[in-house]
Amino acid sequence: MVVWQAGRAGNLADMADLADTTELADFASSAKSANCQGREGWQQMGWKNVERVIARRLGGERVGNRGSASPDVVSSWLAVEVKHRKALPAWLKDAIAQAKATAGDKLPLVVLHESGRWHDGDLVLLRLRDFEAWFGDCQDLGDMT
Repeated sequence: MVVWQAGRAGNLADMADLADTTELADFASSAKSANCQGREGWQQMGWKNVERVIARRLGGERVGNRGSASPDVVSSWLAVEVKHRKALPAWLKDAIAQAKATAGDKLPLVVLHESGRWHDGDLVLLRLRDFEAWFGDCQDLGDMT
């Protein structure tokens, strides 16, 4: 299971940390269509809009709620569950910042392990920006399967 930092989309303080102006334009367009204005408007961006942005960035399609268990976003090689929160835990952000600071030219990631559990269930966390930089154009990766 891979966990991406998708929840940052609803946090205005993180807007300066957006990977590119395309994502900012996506948020602006979504906010405008939702009649959102000012700081409160950005924070009111809903999970559907976050899923749409993630789908575009990963070269996938937002599946939406179909009344049964299904991924939020699918592509030819990814099944993505997007979790949108007002704020992520500080210790989690600190862990990814530490990984980024010490990674050099390697892929920075955090492995989350629950005490007393098998490592097969550990979670892997990396920033979406790092995922995109490492794997390149996600649409092209579908040919690998």
